[in-house]
Amino acid sequence: MGNLEGFIKDRINHADKRASQIKKKHGGNPSNTHTYHGGWNLGYWEGVKAAYENISDEIEKVWG
Repeated sequence: MGNLEGFIKDRINHADKRASQIKKKHGGNPSNTHTYHGGWNLGYWEGVKAAYENISDEIEKVWG
């Protein structure tokens, strides 16, 4: 369980870091002015973070 929790926390931190870097480099709403690898935008990284947070919440509910 510890490895899974650590993995998810790492993924959350990574997505948060990427979104923060993009905002810092390209301004508060970079999706309007930039296109990223594969058409991804800032919303992609925020969505990844949210998805992992949801998984983390569900794991916490099930395994406490």
